[in-house]
Amino acid sequence: MSIAMTTNPQNIVFNGFFYFISIVFIDYVLKSISVKENRNDSLTIFDQRNGYSYEEAISLLTAWGSKGRFIYLIILTIDSFGFIISYSSLLEWLYLWCQGSNNLSWLIFFLTYADYAENVGHAAMAISFGCGLRDHNWFRTLVQYSSLANMTKWFLAKSSIFTLGICFIYKNCK
Repeated sequence: MSIAMTTNPQNIVFNGFFYFISIVFIDYVLKSISVKENRNDSLTIFDQRNGYSYEEAISLLTAWGSKGRFIYLIILTIDSFGFIISYSSLLEWLYLWCQGSNNLSWLIFFLTYADYAENVGHAAMAISFGCGLRDHNWFRTLVQYSSLANMTKWFLAKSSIFTLGICFIYKNCK
């Protein structure tokens, strides 16, 4: 059955949700790819990057200033308690609908965990930078941890969208 021929209201609603979430994730994925290829955009937030170095983190946190770091902490709070919960729940529902079971729940779990780990690292970086602790060795380790969590999140997000897309195509082509 093709997508255009589905007239069941549940299918129409699901297709709308699927396209919406796909557009959101594709937007994030494209932004992360463009940032990786064009590293001269020095004010791009950490979440939008696909990994970063210690020097890039220092220059970004310095450029933001104390007010910018405070606003970024507010953004991280909203992201942690709103966005992550909503997109992981929606992805879980989409996988359940697509497969009839939640065999890929582990992918969503690790994506959610990587996103939370990234946010904790970014918050710790912003707070400790503001306290003048940027010259300590553990700050360099914190930046490496946060960058690794960031790259892991993007890899898992891309994998989730890819597997969900394959599942969606397979289900609609039966």
